[in-house]
Amino acid sequence: MAAEFLVDLYIHVMLLFALLTLLFVFYGSGVETTETKNKFSDAIQSAVNSVDPATMAVVLSPANVNVLRQMRLLYAKSDEAVVEHNLWVNALPFIILAVLAMLLGTAYFATAPARRIELSPIFKENLVILAFVAVFEFAFFKLIVLQYSPSLPSALKSEFRQSILDYKP
Repeated sequence: MAAEFLVDLYIHVMLLFALLTLLFVFYGSGVETTETKNKFSDAIQSAVNSVDPATMAVVLSPANVNVLRQMRLLYAKSDEAVVEHNLWVNALPFIILAVLAMLLGTAYFATAPARRIELSPIFKENLVILAFVAVFEFAFFKLIVLQYSPSLPSALKSEFRQSILDYKP
């Protein structure tokens, strides 16, 4: 009985880990990227709108327009270190999941056939439970997490505006 409970717990944790991995890799990371870009874009637009016209005339003068274009081209590219880092962040949960599955498989096949616990009903029960958890987790993410603002747009706006004002060529 204790062995069956431990196997059930192990499978439950493994499936929950898989669910959260899939939610993050295929949904959460993209939403996070989009939301961060949108917040930053809104903050920049707000900061630009609050700069007085004389300062904007200097910033947008013909001499600076080429610099601004070069900066846009430079910063439009993804930072390769960030791309590589995110690749590993996305791959690591799948590697962990593979190791967990291999450990379960090894333990199952190392056990004598007469003492093996039937895994099929345990997987089915846990999949049904996790299907319900997935629905609520997704709803929580959509309704609550996406509404959270990690930094105040006013702080971003203020910082951006001050950077423009403090710029010395």
